[in-house]
Amino acid sequence: DVENEDNGAEAVRESVPPHVLRAYGSIEATNDTGGISVRQGTPAGSMQSPRVGLLQRPRKQRSTQAVIATGSGGASVRKTFFLLIKSFIGSGVLFLPRAFYNGGLAFSAILMVLVAGASLYTMLLLVRSYERVHCGYGEMGRRLYGPWMERVVLFSIVMSQLGFSCASAIFVATNMRDLFNAVTGCQHRLPLDFWVVVQMVPLVPLCLVRHIKGLSGVALLADVFIVGGLAYVWTTDVATISRLGMGYVRNFNPENYALFLGTAAYTFEGYALILPIVDAMRRPEKFSTVLSLVMLICGAVCVSIGGLSYAAFGDKTEAIVLLNMPSNTVATLTVQLLYSVAILFTTPLM
Repeated sequence: DVENEDNGAEAVRESVPPHVLRAYGSIEATNDTGGISVRQGTPAGSMQSPRVGLLQRPRKQRSTQAVIATGSGGASVRKTFFLLIKSFIGSGVLFLPRAFYNGGLAFSAILMVLVAGASLYTMLLLVRSYERVHCGYGEMGRRLYGPWMERVVLFSIVMSQLGFSCASAIFVATNMRDLFNAVTGCQHRLPLDFWVVVQMVPLVPLCLVRHIKGLSGVALLADVFIVGGLAYVWTTDVATISRLGMGYVRNFNPENYALFLGTAAYTFEGYALILPIVDAMRRPEKFSTVLSLVMLICGAVCVSIGGLSYAAFGDKTEAIVLLNMPSNTVATLTVQLLYSVAILFTTPLM
């Protein structure tokens, strides 16, 4: 009987195809229940114990729709809201008053609303496409139009994020240099290159965070700093208008209106973060609602900051509105510091 069982087990081993043997490492045959059954052995080079039968039906994986419905991350709706706010409100807001000067008050306000609406519409389309294919930007382009579109999409994202990051680095370096010179009385002048390189100290560890939900705390802190800076700009604008009246403004500037278009596009710079934030949500079905609310807030902030500051300073509006604030005061220097730190925390998100 023992010899018959050994012969039967050997027959089962010989009946298993070679590619299965290579995949599963070894096959064991037993006759514990009166009939011969096959069990999966330990795969070659693996420490996993045999648990699943070779002939057992594999466990069904979750469908794409199930993955989308539950979300692959743990970011709450509140964290998602702050991440989106930080993604869209950055250094570009401080360039808007000068952009309103280039375009004119009425023209710039109307066009800003249209740009915000078009951005929201295209981002919602992007989310709908993601719900169907559940893949990244490059893979989505490849599935829709082929490999060439994947390369175009990835190249565009890399170049745009590189441009945004460079602009943020220069903005932070310039503000930190001016702040340092104001505090030290220009006794120790350091080149702008130094202030660009020194940003690597906080940026390197922050960029090592692989999951975007891990940056939600940093984004919340940056949002607090930005709100404080914008509140200071608002109050200064109102105080200037109440004391000196409105500056010289035009509703449309036919000479420089085209310059406003680039600044308007730069203002809503968070396109590349849409899909990572959706993927990091615990309840991604709420994303469209959160995004719509965020774009409404961002549009109102951009129009109010750009229009109010341009109305306050008129044709004397500087390229960065912080230069129109009272110079060398504690409040202005504090806002420069906090806003620079907030923009610095934005770079890892890019």
